[in-house]
Amino acid sequence: MATPAPTAQNWVLRLFFVSGLSGILFEVLWTRIFTYLLGGTTHSVTAVITAFMLGLGLGSYLLGRVADRSTRPLRIYGLLELGVAFSGLVAFYAFHHIESLYSVLYAWAPQATIKWLVFLIAFVFVSFSATLIGGTLPVLARYVVNRDEGLKAALGQLYSINTLGAAAGSVLMIGLVWVLGYETGYHLALALNVVTGVAALLLSRRENAAPVSSSEAPSASPPPTAEPRETLDGRILLPAFALSGFCALAYEVIWFRLLDFLLLGRLTTFACVLSVYLLGISLGSVAFSRWSPRGLSDLKLFVVFEALLGLLGLLSLPVLSAVSGWGHRPFTIAVGFLLLFAMTLLLGGLFPLAGKLYAGPMRLLGRTVGNIYSANTAGSVLGSFLTGFVLFPTIGTSAALLLIAALNLGIAATLAGVSLRPLNTRWVGTVAALAAVGLGGWFSADWLTRYYEHVSLRPGFRVIAESESSLQPVLVAENGQGDRVLLGGPFQSGETVPARRQTQKLQAHLPMLVHPNPQRVLEIGYGVGELPRTLLLYQPELLQLVELDEHMIPVAEEYFGALNEHASRKPNVRVDVMDGRHFLKMSEEQFDVIMSDSMILASEGSLRLYTEEHFREARRHLRPGGVALVWLPLNAGISKAMVILKTFQKVFPQSLLWLPLGLNTQEAFIVGFRDEASIDWTAWREKYERVARQDLQAFGWDSPGLFFASFRAGPEQLSEIASRVPMINRDMNPVLDFLPQETPAEIDAAVRQLIAYPPGAIFAHLKDGPTPDESLGALRSEVERIHEADQRFFQGVEALERFGARPPSEVLANAATLTEGFRQALELYPRHHASAVWMAQVLGLAAKVQPPMEPEKVRGLLEEALRYSPSDLAVAEALARLALQRGDKEEAHKYIERVRALAPYSRLAATETP
Repeated sequence: MATPAPTAQNWVLRLFFVSGLSGILFEVLWTRIFTYLLGGTTHSVTAVITAFMLGLGLGSYLLGRVADRSTRPLRIYGLLELGVAFSGLVAFYAFHHIESLYSVLYAWAPQATIKWLVFLIAFVFVSFSATLIGGTLPVLARYVVNRDEGLKAALGQLYSINTLGAAAGSVLMIGLVWVLGYETGYHLALALNVVTGVAALLLSRRENAAPVSSSEAPSASPPPTAEPRETLDGRILLPAFALSGFCALAYEVIWFRLLDFLLLGRLTTFACVLSVYLLGISLGSVAFSRWSPRGLSDLKLFVVFEALLGLLGLLSLPVLSAVSGWGHRPFTIAVGFLLLFAMTLLLGGLFPLAGKLYAGPMRLLGRTVGNIYSANTAGSVLGSFLTGFVLFPTIGTSAALLLIAALNLGIAATLAGVSLRPLNTRWVGTVAALAAVGLGGWFSADWLTRYYEHVSLRPGFRVIAESESSLQPVLVAENGQGDRVLLGGPFQSGETVPARRQTQKLQAHLPMLVHPNPQRVLEIGYGVGELPRTLLLYQPELLQLVELDEHMIPVAEEYFGALNEHASRKPNVRVDVMDGRHFLKMSEEQFDVIMSDSMILASEGSLRLYTEEHFREARRHLRPGGVALVWLPLNAGISKAMVILKTFQKVFPQSLLWLPLGLNTQEAFIVGFRDEASIDWTAWREKYERVARQDLQAFGWDSPGLFFASFRAGPEQLSEIASRVPMINRDMNPVLDFLPQETPAEIDAAVRQLIAYPPGAIFAHLKDGPTPDESLGALRSEVERIHEADQRFFQGVEALERFGARPPSEVLANAATLTEGFRQALELYPRHHASAVWMAQVLGLAAKVQPPMEPEKVRGLLEEALRYSPSDLAVAEALARLALQRGDKEEAHKYIERVRALAPYSRLAATETP
């Protein structure tokens, strides 16, 4: 083949950089799309990587042979880029309308298979586009590589420039999604492919025709060339390089799971891991294609790289775990990415080495590159798929990492034993000694559990149970006091502390009280299970539970049974293990109440439950008179909360905002009505007296007035608030992913604005029976008193804020002044829950004053605190311990029973019962 002009070749390399950039844009965008098909981030990453790599391998294998028969490889390259643009466009619109397949498949396919049938269709679309992308490397290798002596450098340069473009694309993706959204970002990727394809076709007009290769097939071992060079039998190299690809993608999936605990499950997690991965491969490819350590042949270097990968695999988890224990999260992230980068440098260096060791005659270069690339990608396909869907659920993350590291060492040992003669005993001994040290360090501790504890839990908590699925690890942790926390991956799914339990209970009671006769209820997400247990108190005809992770409910019912009472096993409960959005797409059932568990606004899975499309799907499944409930965590950021409010209000214009005071996390709820926003007072009061009062009494919510005073805004006020919000959260424009977190002062100011709305707004939506109910007038008067008490409450909060962070002794010494606002609020309304909680917190400091106060004085202050706030666990525990110290078993028993009601797993209740 004629040598390409330097200028033309430089332009081709630039085009290949852009090709890598657009290719990775597709991969990241397809990952997001797959989250709507599979429902989980790990599943989605695994599926996209598998489909993408399968296509790359198939394309390199088939189109490498086409390149060898072509006289104009640059023209083929241009056509391939245009083909990627066209197939990507078809794939986009297929994905965009794929939801319509659910209703078609639901009519004839078993429910458990529908998601996977849709996934298979999407998988094919990704693989087809990736096949065309995979063919670009061998085709350009046929164009660029023009002499045997520069083969390794040319292959390294091509592979590096394309991978560098991919690394740039993965970083650029974050900004594109934030500014333009997924849809526009996807079309930009398509446009880049069109520009690349057209430019390549224009350059090909000046391309000299290359001689067509003969039809002879290459031998298993490439024939010798004019100049002797080191080669390796393809029957040995190709399987070794395939196994190396298996390890490479397995490492990527494992590292994604590990770093997800540090980066918290956002789009940026995938983009950051991918960019570091690709940057390392790119630099490693170009560096080791042009430079080799003195005294090491290509084959020896290949063996050394595999051995080093195995050793780094053994060291990575212990090092990451140990560093995370220092408590500096940014430094831990940096160390994690440094380890990942070191491994990818070695992975990048393997490709040009393998190409040089395997390369046959120049006339069969396309086939040669296609063979090694397809072998590597075939291993990559298995590595990503088996790690995500088989190794994680069967042997776990730690054992999977150990297995992959051992496989790298096995590849090195096999190649050395078969192809390096005589063996250098010093090198062998060094590697064996390092491997022994690495294995010893690996088995010296449970590094993965330590890592989870360091990066996911508050101080003092230790993991007491782990259960790994292909989706995520499910963890249960406990502290010395017996408080338990349930985590799904890096995110908290529930806990036993009274404040969180109160939120769960209120969240469940609210829609069941608002709906006049809730018989069919859908809850998305199980958590610790207290929410479904509370819903069942109303004895609905059906409680439909939808939980994404098959391990979540068994773990919750084993370790949190005192809270959930094994709700999933009740006869009127039906459980589907699937994504909540998928359930709504597939099912045609109708419900009276639809709600989600209070899921943190961080992960891909939870953010998808706050989009306009999800809210519309929920509305479609409501029966006449039905209500939907959405959690509004103001503490997660006012900007985010207001976007959720606007998005929900657009779908449910008849909504009521419910914001109770006293929850230290500042959480609100929006009740959306399918029809008119109205509450049947007679039905509400009957259910409250029959169910809610007793269940909530221990938490201080023993008055209807507290519930109705917490309705802060109706449809008119919410419409006015929404009009000031410029954004809506949509599937293809997920603005919640990128909004900032405001300061506590800004959040508090926004809460006060919501509280300031006139208290009587709820009564416009309160429907009385045919006979006027005098209790309704008493309720109105109660709500007005509560609203006035709210203002006194905020005066008390401001007084505490002005006092600043002082020692408990100083706070107690000034307690009378500091609690004046709270006392005034309680005089206006003795049940004012927020004031009672804050009073209890101030008086409860008596147990913390050093040196200790007089026991009887401490006891008096604590008893006063408990009268104000019966749900204050710390005060109840302090009173129980004081009673035990003075030997009053009867009083101790009384307080321990209160502790047990608030925190069933309290160590005090379990070990010190008189």
